[in-house]
Amino acid sequence: MENQKQTIDNLMNVMVDYMRDIHRCEKTIFRYHRQWQKVKNFMLSNKIEYYDSDVEKTFLTSLLGEFDYNQLNLKEKELVNAIESLSEFQKSGRILMGQRKHQKRIFKGDSGRIINEFIAHREDTLKLSNLTIQNYVIYLYSFYCHMNCTGVKDITEIKVSDILSYIEKMNHDALAKMHVSLNVLRIFFRYLYEYSILSVD
Repeated sequence: MENQKQTIDNLMNVMVDYMRDIHRCEKTIFRYHRQWQKVKNFMLSNKIEYYDSDVEKTFLTSLLGEFDYNQLNLKEKELVNAIESLSEFQKSGRILMGQRKHQKRIFKGDSGRIINEFIAHREDTLKLSNLTIQNYVIYLYSFYCHMNCTGVKDITEIKVSDILSYIEKMNHDALAKMHVSLNVLRIFFRYLYEYSILSVD
């Protein structure tokens, strides 16, 4: 199915049939279909004839920016899950069950280089465990995505308001994760100040 050109209507109809074949309840099908309708409207507005993974990425980015799935709220995760299921089905002919696959976190540009250098510095000087380094990557990638989404391409131009807007977007129901994330940011910004990347601590 991967190389076939498909209109969104055709793909949606085939997926509905498939979901009924695997005995997904009508309520679930309706919920998915409601999300698919959003990408259909997006395609109509942009005069896009055929659906593929590029349409998926463009549509989701238009709504969520360069997002970190783990930082999305439940409504946003539901949207991403439903839209990604279209491309997954188009590619494989089935919907994979279970936990969503995590995309590799890659830091790009000057800001990405600075973040990578910070992580390498912490790893080399403190001999941190792989788990701790992975936490650095996870929480800094979330902040990195927020910067990209808000148009901050140069980390030296970041303002207090950018940091506060990120904190406001965090999931305040997950206090433990929020605490770890803020601690990682505190250490990161102290590094930026000590190495004269930022002039203000």
